[in-house]
Amino acid sequence: MACGSLLLGFDAHDVVEAVSPQRLLDVARDGIGAGLLEVTTGREKRFVAAVDMSAMCGEPRRAGSRDGVAVIVRGRGDATVALLVDRLVHVIECDNVQPPPHAVALHSAWVDGIVQVSDASNEMIYLVDPERIAAAHRTADGTVWP
Repeated sequence: MACGSLLLGFDAHDVVEAVSPQRLLDVARDGIGAGLLEVTTGREKRFVAAVDMSAMCGEPRRAGSRDGVAVIVRGRGDATVALLVDRLVHVIECDNVQPPPHAVALHSAWVDGIVQVSDASNEMIYLVDPERIAAAHRTADGTVWP
C-alpha cells in the first residue's frame, strides 16, 4: 500500500479485505484517527476504527476524503482496524526483512521492519505491525481499539 511516496507493507495473513472508504463516518478528532468505517459481512454490520496512514506517516491529513482504499487488518484475536491509504500496490513475497534503522524505530514504533526492493527502483518498503498501529492510535487519540 502507498501513502504519498512511502510504501507500506504487512504480512498477508493480517489482511481481512480492502474496501472503498465510502462508508467512513468522519467522527475523528485531530491525530491519526479517521473515524469509523462501516463494514458489512453477510448480514452483519459493524464499525471498525479507521487510522489515517498519511497522518501516521507525517504526510498531510486526509480528513474527510473518500478517495483511496481502506485496508482492513486483523490484530490479535478478532480485533480489526481499517488503514486508510492512497492506493494498493504489488504484492510481493520476501524473506529478506531487516530491522528498521534506529531513527525510524525511534519515531515510528509501528514500523516492524524494512524490505529493500531489489529492482531498478531500489525502493524501501516499511513493514507495519497492526498491533503497534493500534497502540499508537490509542495513545494519540485516546480511543480503545475494538
